[in-house]
Formats: sequence, structure tokens, C-alpha cells
Amino acid sequence: MLFRSKEKFISISGNSYEDAARKFRDTLESNQTAVTGVVVVGGDGMVHLAIQHLVNSGIPMFLVPAGTGNDFARALGRNLKEPTGDLHELFDSKPQLVDLGRAGNRFFADILSTGFDSVVNERANRFKVIKGDRKSTRLNSSHIPLSRMPSSA
Repeated sequence: MLFRSKEKFISISGNSYEDAARKFRDTLESNQTAVTGVVVVGGDGMVHLAIQHLVNSGIPMFLVPAGTGNDFARALGRNLKEPTGDLHELFDSKPQLVDLGRAGNRFFADILSTGFDSVVNERANRFKVIKGDRKSTRLNSSHIPLSRMPSSA
């Protein structure tokens, strides 16, 4: 991630989500008055990390899609085939507000998930026998535990 300040760009990265989150928070706090924007290079996980600290700060975020799914970038209409193709907007256009959701004390930008979709996707990526659209249907149904309804006696 890059922090754009009045005088320079500050780059941060981390070895894990927690490490990146700590560095993000520390950099933002120590440069609060100088930061004029944040450039996130990554996917939905990095967006999630950034919005936790940027919500209600008035600091705009610019996304360069470089993740696996890039759902948020897709929702914004970003060019996924040429991720840097929209960089001119960083300097040439005004920030746009987007709606965020909140679950407990965490914010989310695109989707709120229970994790079920991740489990199915992980299994689908390892599953080599079934191809195409039917793969997800088959794996979805195989992951749902079945139980018997109690009989009314």
C-alpha cells in the first residue's frame, strides 16, 4: 500500500495480514495530518484491511486491483485486465463515496460472508473430476450437512 502525503508517497507491506494491518495503522497515525490519500495495490483482503482504518477519516482510497477475485474492483468498474490503466484517475478525478456495511465493529465494502463460499471455492479448486458450472453445484450440495427432522409422535 502507498500513503500519499503532501510531499511524498510512503510504501508499506507486511508478511501477514496482521503485520500489514499494524503497519497501516502505525503509518496512518504517525502521518495523520499529512496523508492525502491511500493507494491500495491488492484485492478484497487489502481493501478490507484499509477500510477498517480509513472509514470516517476523510482520507480517500484508490484501488489498483491485484488480487485473486477482485470483487470490489469489479463492482467499481475497474479495468481488471490492465490494473494500472486507471491510474490517471488518482490525480485527475475526485473521490467517490461508496456505501459500506458494518457487522459488529468491522466494516465491509462488497460482501459479507459466513465463510461457506470460501470453503466451497477451496474445494472446487482442488476438485479435478467435475468441470464447469456443475462443479460448484455439486460441491455446494456435498458440503451442506443433512439432518433428519424430528418426527412428531
